[in-house]
Amino acid sequence: MRSNRLAVTGLMAALGIGLAAQGGVENQDAPGVAPPGETPTSIARFLAGQKAFAELTVKGKVKRDIKMADQTYAMAEGPSRVVLLKLPDYQKPYALTIKSFQYKHAFSFTYGIFVPTIVALDGDFAVTRTVPETALQWKSMSMMKGARLEARLPFAEPQKGERFVLLYTRGNRVGRPAPKPDIGTTPGSSNQLNSETTADGNIEAETGPIPNN
Repeated sequence: MRSNRLAVTGLMAALGIGLAAQGGVENQDAPGVAPPGETPTSIARFLAGQKAFAELTVKGKVKRDIKMADQTYAMAEGPSRVVLLKLPDYQKPYALTIKSFQYKHAFSFTYGIFVPTIVALDGDFAVTRTVPETALQWKSMSMMKGARLEARLPFAEPQKGERFVLLYTRGNRVGRPAPKPDIGTTPGSSNQLNSETTADGNIEAETGPIPNN
């Protein structure tokens, strides 16, 4: 009898192990598992399919407000709102200048700025080049324009296949101090020293000839 009980116990143990292993496989597909994050490619493809982009001409300017009510995308560097730009058909070399303006909400004592990472994509939405936020430069406030972060992308024969530019920010840095200006080369408002990164902002994109300097 004792040997029979041991045999049954061993069989149950074996079945238990089998069920536990099976349960482990099932849990891999259990509800609550986070989906993979969005990428510049997936976001640009989706927005282009919705015609949700600002279309640029060979020489011109578009402005876009990034609002708190805009859709947020779960990206590897944190959630972000985005702007998608459609580039003009390439005819001759030109430059695209991206400007993100410093601003101040009503009743706020802190200046904010949307600090963009700039991603160029080809017609198949493959990333061709990226301008990180560290490459943007401060431009001082003037009579016509406020203080801003700025970057310029040249487009020549090697870049003629690029069709879109996506702007997003590193969501995991929102609320932290914005990049500091180089005081030695960028005189201007001390407000630039007290800016913080924000999830919303004001963007301007301008196309035109490539400057000689």
